[in-house]
Amino acid sequence: SEIVSIGFAGGLDPKLETGDLIIADSVRETHSETGIPSSESLLPLDSHLLGQALRLSFRDKLTIKSGGLVTVDTPACSREEKQKLYRCYSAIAVDMETSSLLRLAISKKIPFLSVRSISDSADQELVDFSHCFNEEGEISRFKAGWHVLTNPSLLPKAETLRQASRFAAKNLTCYLKKWVSHSH
Repeated sequence: SEIVSIGFAGGLDPKLETGDLIIADSVRETHSETGIPSSESLLPLDSHLLGQALRLSFRDKLTIKSGGLVTVDTPACSREEKQKLYRCYSAIAVDMETSSLLRLAISKKIPFLSVRSISDSADQELVDFSHCFNEEGEISRFKAGWHVLTNPSLLPKAETLRQASRFAAKNLTCYLKKWVSHSH
């Protein structure tokens, strides 16, 4: 058996565009206290699965790149945060879950692959909704709605991200259909 983790990621490499697919060839975790990567923050990936993922070919125009992925505790919303992660971690994309999933797979000795679709580019500012989440990690619709109502300039950013996420999901779905048909 194997685990193929899918989802969205923020672009750190300025060359990445919305909808590009990233196959992680390395995964690092941020260190909240220092922000400086250490050798322990680099998690190993299954080279066989990585090779399989990179060998898939498509008729559709999908941009697929492999590179480093960094997992963070809080969203990287600003250009400055993304630039810092790009420099410090030599990563091309950022997400919030891959390292935890990979650690579990390593502990269970299950081969692991991470495929991410870029939902926001390196220069795209995100709306920070982190203060709208409760202790269980669930978003408060009231707080989020109030935040948008009191900051109407956020609406165009939210709409842009919604459209980008749909496009990113479409590309990810296309890749996964091919992966499933190829591996079974």
